[in-house]
Amino acid sequence: MTVPDLPPDYAGWAHVPAQPAVPPPPAPASAPTGSEASRTLTRMAIGAAGVLVLALGTAVAVRPTGGSPAEAAWRPGGITLAECQARIAAPANFLSGQETCDYPQEERARAAEAPAADPKDPVYAGVVLAVGLQSDNRGCTTGANRPVVTTVYPVLSATVPAAPGVPHVETAFQLQGLDGPVPQEGEQFGGDGNWPEHTTALPLERIGSLEHGVSYRWRVRATPPKVAAAGWSRWCEFTVARADLRLDEYHTYQVTLPAETWRGILDALGPALPHVNGYSPPHGPIESAVRDTSGSRSGDQVTVAMNGRRWSGVLDDLAQVATRRSTAAWPLADALSAGLGGPERVTMGFPRR
Repeated sequence: MTVPDLPPDYAGWAHVPAQPAVPPPPAPASAPTGSEASRTLTRMAIGAAGVLVLALGTAVAVRPTGGSPAEAAWRPGGITLAECQARIAAPANFLSGQETCDYPQEERARAAEAPAADPKDPVYAGVVLAVGLQSDNRGCTTGANRPVVTTVYPVLSATVPAAPGVPHVETAFQLQGLDGPVPQEGEQFGGDGNWPEHTTALPLERIGSLEHGVSYRWRVRATPPKVAAAGWSRWCEFTVARADLRLDEYHTYQVTLPAETWRGILDALGPALPHVNGYSPPHGPIESAVRDTSGSRSGDQVTVAMNGRRWSGVLDDLAQVATRRSTAAWPLADALSAGLGGPERVTMGFPRR
């Protein structure tokens, strides 16, 4: 039996090196001696072993991979994504919120790299995929046609159609800034489901306010944030409109208001103490100006000078206080807006109830 010669740099194959050619011995006059017979059997054994190793190497090289990378990624616990969605939707599991289908925890750094689901891929058979995506009731678009929303608290929403065995789903949203910061960057957020209507939504009011003039992108899938599964929708984009008070952030503006109004603003915003990260609240100059006129009567006029960036920050903070804690901050924001030549009823993109 002959061992086929293989190139010496043929990586990954186990083989017996080729032996130098040896001229055939002359025909023996008598039966081979014991030593000659032993050498012959050894050569035959080596040849057989080489062919066996070669055959095993060939078998390993062509062994099937067990499906596409996407399908392999969906089966860490031995079940498909469709089966996982059905398991999560089971009453006991849905109420406890603990079912993960043995999927690993999503790696935050890689979460945004997962591709969008292709509904034509057979591995998505029976899987619930989100459709009808809207950014604050605007259609899902990207690029120059992305919608402009007028609030720093837009609502991101989608439809999650019913599927056999999956009466309701838990959803996960991803949100990224295209050219600015995002509250809790890199996190996935669970959606608020309305299962009679098979819809899900992410109200940004419970996450944090976005930034004026900044563009964002987002997407959603029909599995909870703690499950590292596929099935993402395509990305949608939107831009938050610029604030309704338009100021040059580097220009200095002087505002004159009664001392009582300034004190009300300080009461609403609290002390202007530097934060741990070194951030200084924008109303610091107001605090200094009012402290310097502590003996003033409530009706006395006090002038404060700051650049447009700080004034916008103060109005943003007042609007947040008015939205989250006390609507009494709205009249203070209106007075400051009027002093800056802005609208009589300012919102700064926050919902004014």
